[in-house]
Amino acid sequence: MRSREDARAREGECGQSTVEYAVVASALASLIVGMGAIWKFFADGRAADLALVPLTHRVLEGLVDALLF
Repeated sequence: MRSREDARAREGECGQSTVEYAVVASALASLIVGMGAIWKFFADGRAADLALVPLTHRVLEGLVDALLF
């Protein structure tokens, strides 16, 4: 009798491990893609360009772009 109760209890949890695997796999894939984007940002020299250009120049260019849009 006990084994039937255990089997019925496990029936409701059949897809739980699949869902957990999908969530973890998508989180890991997102982490890898994000790390690749950050690596590419620094490898292309865009981070250095942002550090060298004064903030006032970047804000004004962005403001002009936003107003002209």
